[in-house]
Amino acid sequence: MNTMRKRLVSGLLWIVFSPLVLLMGLIAKTHTLTEYYVGVGLCGTWSICGVISGIGAIVGARWAMRVQTILCWIACIVFCLIPAAMLLFYAFKTGIGYFVGVAVPMLLTVALLVVRGRRQRESQRELETR
Repeated sequence: MNTMRKRLVSGLLWIVFSPLVLLMGLIAKTHTLTEYYVGVGLCGTWSICGVISGIGAIVGARWAMRVQTILCWIACIVFCLIPAAMLLFYAFKTGIGYFVGVAVPMLLTVALLVVRGRRQRESQRELETR
């Protein structure tokens, strides 16, 4: 697949799927109305950044990839790292091994993303030096 087509597909995916994060914020249940509005605001900001970076990816802007990388790391921290840490804390507190079985794969996912990102960065640097 050529570069133009990859940029188009990547940009369209970001434009289509980023608003789902806002939807997640809108349907969330919280204890207070303030928490709800803060969550909706953060999810809305993430969604807007995702849509804008998707448009940027389509037109070939250099900053779009960095914004998407940052958004992916934010999502990874919020949906993998923090819940895994909470599950491990709960598992050690109560002694329920099931939670360790859920938390460890989540942490492995984060570790694999870190390794993949470093390898990708190294290969990109290699290509730039050639």
